[in-house]
Amino acid sequence: MRPAARDALFLLMLTGGAVLLHGYHVGVQDQEIYLPAIKRLLNPALYPHDAEFFVSQTDWMLFDEIVAAAARGTGSLEWVLLVGQVLTVFLVLLGCLRLARMCFAEPAAQWAGVAMVAAMLTLPATGTLIPLVDNYFHPRGLATAAILLVWPAALAGRWWWLLGVVAAAPFHPMMVFIGGFHLALQRWRPPRLAVALSALPLLAMTFPVSASDAWHAVLESRRHLFPLRWTWYEWIGVVVPLLFLWWMWRKPPAPVRGHVVSRLLLSTGLGIAAAFVVTTTPVLEVLIVTQPMRVLHLAYIIFFLFLGGWLGQVWLRRHPIRWAAVFVPVCAVMFYVQARTFEGSGHFDWPGAAPRNPWVQAFVWARENTPVDAKFVLPFDHMRRPGEDFYGFRAWAERSRTLDNVKDRAVAALSPALAGKWSWELQFPLTWDQFKMQPQPYQLDREEWGLIREAWMVSWILDERAVLIKFVPQFSCPYENDVVMVCRIPEPVNPPDNNKP
Repeated sequence: MRPAARDALFLLMLTGGAVLLHGYHVGVQDQEIYLPAIKRLLNPALYPHDAEFFVSQTDWMLFDEIVAAAARGTGSLEWVLLVGQVLTVFLVLLGCLRLARMCFAEPAAQWAGVAMVAAMLTLPATGTLIPLVDNYFHPRGLATAAILLVWPAALAGRWWWLLGVVAAAPFHPMMVFIGGFHLALQRWRPPRLAVALSALPLLAMTFPVSASDAWHAVLESRRHLFPLRWTWYEWIGVVVPLLFLWWMWRKPPAPVRGHVVSRLLLSTGLGIAAAFVVTTTPVLEVLIVTQPMRVLHLAYIIFFLFLGGWLGQVWLRRHPIRWAAVFVPVCAVMFYVQARTFEGSGHFDWPGAAPRNPWVQAFVWARENTPVDAKFVLPFDHMRRPGEDFYGFRAWAERSRTLDNVKDRAVAALSPALAGKWSWELQFPLTWDQFKMQPQPYQLDREEWGLIREAWMVSWILDERAVLIKFVPQFSCPYENDVVMVCRIPEPVNPPDNNKP
């Protein structure tokens, strides 16, 4: 077998193993933003009440348009998402292999480095909360793969690495910007660094935002954006990988590896310093949304790549028992973590398979049995409820909902123009959560529920069964399972005639 074919086969095996190890999920976490944007392109009638809370994040990238076009061409969005996830993992591992071959001479070290990255894919880069690669199709993974694939070109002095960065920018501009910063310092010495840093105030002025009190309040609630608020163990997660990389830099002889590590330490250190500056300097506060601590994401990937490479070089070599002694416990721990994270769901969301998660089952019922323009009331923190497993209502139900305190808050923090709207519209879900927790909820009559329905443009409530069972005399609840119920809010007895002059 030719070397290229053998490499492709090994990479496919690692890719399949990594996807099966870490699981695959649809409509979780950030897909509550990206998947509704894709579905709205496929059906513009969807999400008439709340589209701005995901469109604001996707309008400046082409990811949703490309995925929607692929779904139209193939006729199956579910399969496009799965293939996209597998392709993302494959490209990330391919980029790691190409970089490892420039930094390690021994094949065992090269493949051990790639295997270590594959085993750690869903580990977050400490306090940034960003995993190396998500276990669902995310544009961040494609941007990461693009940066890794052009990294060897930057080291070799080939100009087309810039084209690779530019081509990847429409998928996730923020990640490509940070990755491009890493690569720029890999390729060039940092000229006039003091001048470049002094330009930060000018860059802040280019952000057309209004620093309202509402935005400040939302931003302050996002602890991970402020490195001074990180816990001690999150800072251990910063120091340990950087110390290991520094130790690798001090180990001769490895000129290419030494260059990669020294420049990576410089770019990561500058990013951390920038995070401290922008989070403590009022004039630069609008730059907090660029999240400079994300420089740790690529640093983590290189850390695990070089950790595995070093182990392969000095100990693993060609001894299968040693490989098993390292990777079996690592994979077991990562699998256990994923099983606990998604304990209310299956490990793999196969296309066309019925969901096991009771919350998602209710979301599917809502999609199949309610009008396209329906708007649902959900608990403001429903994605964090036990057993919900961070599945998104919009992504699965394809219906509008009241704003939440998880993903909508994240969008409001990064889109200051929406912060005021988020703060105001969250009042109703918060009020609902307070109202339903009373031991004996006040019995509203049909007219009062009708006024609530009209004021907030809501027509359905989806909540835990233990909560809604108390309202059954007031509601008609056509769906329930062991965990959740879906109930219809009564219409007013005498609805107003909007056609009257």
